[in-house]
Amino acid sequence: MRRAVVTFMSLVSVAALLPACAGGPVFETALTRVVRRNGMQDDRPITVTAATNAWQTLIRRRTLIIPPAQILVVGGGGGGGGSTGGGGGGGGVTYQTNVTIASGSYTVVVGAGGIGFATSAAGTSGSSSSFTGILALGGGGGAATAAGGITFPGLSGGSGGGGCSFGGGTSTPGSGTAGQGFNGAPAAALNSGGSGGGGAGGAGMFTGTGGSGLACSIPGTSTYYGGGGGGSNPSTSYGSPGGLGGGGTASVNNGSNGTNGLGGGGGGGWYWPSSGSAKGGDGGGGTVIIRYPTTGIASSGGTVSTVGGTDTMHVFNTAGTFTFTAP
Repeated sequence: MRRAVVTFMSLVSVAALLPACAGGPVFETALTRVVRRNGMQDDRPITVTAATNAWQTLIRRRTLIIPPAQILVVGGGGGGGGSTGGGGGGGGVTYQTNVTIASGSYTVVVGAGGIGFATSAAGTSGSSSSFTGILALGGGGGAATAAGGITFPGLSGGSGGGGCSFGGGTSTPGSGTAGQGFNGAPAAALNSGGSGGGGAGGAGMFTGTGGSGLACSIPGTSTYYGGGGGGSNPSTSYGSPGGLGGGGTASVNNGSNGTNGLGGGGGGGWYWPSSGSAKGGDGGGGTVIIRYPTTGIASSGGTVSTVGGTDTMHVFNTAGTFTFTAP
């Protein structure tokens, strides 16, 4: 019986690859396993694991793998409810570390904020953001209640829109998504006004304050993302603040917009006869941030900067393409 003969078709040693695996980009080599059986050749990739690093790379022809990256994806914030409205929910926040990315071009989707209306209507939800399958949902729109008790419930999303009660009717809040954000707050009582939208780091408050966003240090300093919008609530003279992370403030007139690039929810509006306007604030747009150890590889896309003297960072506040290639 003939045995399979295993030979290596390259003089490149596995040991020579280990320093590259430990810190820099890993390049393809000609190293392959060739199994000859009855005249047939079977080429299969070899997995090389560096003893000094926990991640692995699969050696293929002309493949460059970026060192483990940090990825932050934030959805667009929800719009605030109009004419007695709850705050919009903050955009969902997803943060991952030790992400490996093969060389190539990748579509970056950045969600827009939802819209707040000047009439009695719930705000629209923000749009989702994504990168290489990492997804962050848009925040839910804030609830509204019209005279006569007509209700417009808050919407669910990354974080839920705040509820509200006015004119004898009560609109329910929206729910957040586990791992991305929290619920909007329900109305404190009948005719109590608008409540806060949920944030990525905490639920909205029935006093009208928006839920706090989630702190992340990926840009080099601790920054909050996905704050909930404030609800138009009498207990705060209709000016409830939004949560940390770009949440908009409620107002006796028009609620303020959430902050773009942070995914904050819009503030709720409150109708005041002398102003004749009560628009809910628009939600802030989301973001996608990619950060990795600087290695001299060719890369492009978004706003590029150096962080801490050691890392390269790409910030996308609008849709685009992230590209890096082997030299």
